Amino acid sequence: MNKVGSIILFTIGAVLAGVYVYYFTNWLTPVEMKMAVMQRPIPMKAQEIPPAQKVAFVFDRRYALTEVKVVPLLNGKYNEFTLPSWHLIAHSNSVPTRGFAYGENVRGMIPGAPHAKTYPLEPNVAYRVMVASGKHTAEFDFTAKPAPIFGAEPPPAAAAPAPAPGTAAP
Repeated sequence: MNKVGSIILFTIGAVLAGVYVYYFTNWLTPVEMKMAVMQRPIPMKAQEIPPAQKVAFVFDRRYALTEVKVVPLLNGKYNEFTLPSWHLIAHSNSVPTRGFAYGENVRGMIPGAPHAKTYPLEPNVAYRVMVASGKHTAEFDFTAKPAPIFGAEPPPAAAAPAPAPGTAAP
């Protein structure tokens, strides 16, 4: 095979490899950060019951987070000037994580403002969680559900009336 035939064969192979990579792999598509919000009731003593259920945020894979912010929505819309209920930023290299719960300490992250506190979630209020990990970002809207009360005694049942004297009980 001469030099021109080798160049043509190499070019055809490179074009076919490029077409294969473009159409049949996801090497050229940006990675999308996928997040889910889980709300689960946690049994607690009556005096410790928070107003809303515990909320956990879960990702499709491990991410080294750079920022986490939870903001209440006003009439279903985001306002950038609203004070966040919870805000964390990466202090140094945060530890890659697949998820975390609202208000918990995420390793490698500190509050976004000095002496900032985490406000409890209010039931039936819409919130937006915004998460960043390097160039990846994700946002998710959720509504905090009211916390159920476990172990509460049901109301007493009404007693059945006693049968009249001289009649048979049913």
